[in-house]
Amino acid sequence: MVVSPGVTQAYQMTNSSATKLNDTTYLFTIEYQLGSVKFDIAAPIGAVRSGEADTPYLNYSLVQDEAGQLIGGSSAALVLSTAQVQGTDYFVPKGEARRFTLFALLSFAETPQLDEIQLQVTKLPFTLTAEGTTQQNVLSSGELQSYITPKVE
Repeated sequence: MVVSPGVTQAYQMTNSSATKLNDTTYLFTIEYQLGSVKFDIAAPIGAVRSGEADTPYLNYSLVQDEAGQLIGGSSAALVLSTAQVQGTDYFVPKGEARRFTLFALLSFAETPQLDEIQLQVTKLPFTLTAEGTTQQNVLSSGELQSYITPKVE
């Protein structure tokens, strides 16, 4: 939670999972909550793998062990929520909070030779709006450290 004079905002990861569906396919989920007392929030529906150009979407990396990023495989992801949709974003009115779930699938053409795989959110952008003023934001790298799934082994 971020607290400043007169403003309380909640950005927290609440749950995560990593599941091996079969020898070539993995499912990752990260649940989080966004809300603010003073600001309306717009948060992206879309999600892309990090390194796919700078985008306004949530970015994630697939990492193998503590050291490196997973290069192979193809992935697809989407953020789901019961929050109202406005354009290409979810809308959270001021004074309220909403839950969001990132779903990401990773697949390989053949069984990969991997030990452990995790999904890490690397960029979570959102827009704050109050009294006609709009401010683009992202969670800091420190705040994003908890936005990681358990290891699939």
